[in-house]
Formats: sequence, structure tokens, C-alpha cells
Amino acid sequence: MATLYVANCTRQPHDFLYRVPGEDMQLLRRIQIQRIEPGTQQRIHNECALPILEAIVDQHRKYGLIPVSEVPNVHDYVGLCFSFDRPVDFERLSYAVDHNLGVLQEQGVKQREEAAIAIDATIEAVREDARRQGARLAPLRGTDLEVMEDADSPAFGEAIRVDHGVPRADGRAPSARRSRRDK
Repeated sequence: MATLYVANCTRQPHDFLYRVPGEDMQLLRRIQIQRIEPGTQQRIHNECALPILEAIVDQHRKYGLIPVSEVPNVHDYVGLCFSFDRPVDFERLSYAVDHNLGVLQEQGVKQREEAAIAIDATIEAVREDARRQGARLAPLRGTDLEVMEDADSPAFGEAIRVDHGVPRADGRAPSARRSRRDK
């Protein structure tokens, strides 16, 4: 007999849904649900044969469930990890939770940069349309997207600038950093 432990490496509760292979019940009764709180783990389907537990794991691999041994080597977000016969090591679970925070912060920066570039492209398209209709517009120096702190995240503040190589209105030269659009 084997035991399956599944750990939740996220910062929100996870309802772990699975079907036990070979059980011949009505469809809805075959679906098992176990809630796993953030940063904790649960023993799934108690002790049973290893092939049954492997089948449960296989149901979730395509959604990112990984063996706890792979946690230190993963560069992407880790939602859930598992271990057979031994509880998930707390240090690895803690590492995964902290790792996820860094991954999400990096993704947020990338998404805000892409949003700034998309906003700039939209502004340029509108300006080009206005030029085609005869409007005389001064050259666009760049687009600033500034994300400021609020009551929910008082330590957060970020500014992203898409430059067009034209000197800024405040007289400072455009930054040397190139946007994805310029590459």
C-alpha cells in the first residue's frame, strides 16, 4: 500500500478534484474533492495501491502537478507538488511558495511593459489616423505608464516609459533602454 501527499504551493486554497480509477459509481459520486489550504498538504485517498495513486497524479500532471524532487529545478510557477509515501518536505514547500511570489512579480513587470507598448501602439495608430485626416500633431516623445501605490499595496510604485528617441519635454534624454517594439 502507498500514500500520496499533495502540497499546495500557492497563496490560495485549492480544491483537489480527482477520480479513483476502477470505481463503478455514478459520475458525480466518482469525483473526489479534497481542499488543500495555502502552504499546506493533504494525504490524498488514504492508503491504496501505487498504480491507483499514480493514475490520480497523472490526472493532474497536465495542469502542472510535479514531484517534490523537481521543485528546486523549476523556473516557472509551481501550483502543486506531490510525494509518495512521505509528506512533502516543509523546506521545499516553503521554497516553492517564495519562488512563486518572485515568478508572479516578474510576470507582472513583463505584463505591464507589454501593456505600455500596446497602449503606445494604440496612441500611435490614432495619431496616424488623425494625420491622414489632415491634423498637424507634434511628434510623440514617448508614453509613460505609471503604476502608483494604493491602500492595498502601500509599498508598490513603478513607472514604465516607451521612448521614441525624441528628447523629453523636461529636457532629459530618452533612456538607453530599448523597448521590445524597437528591437
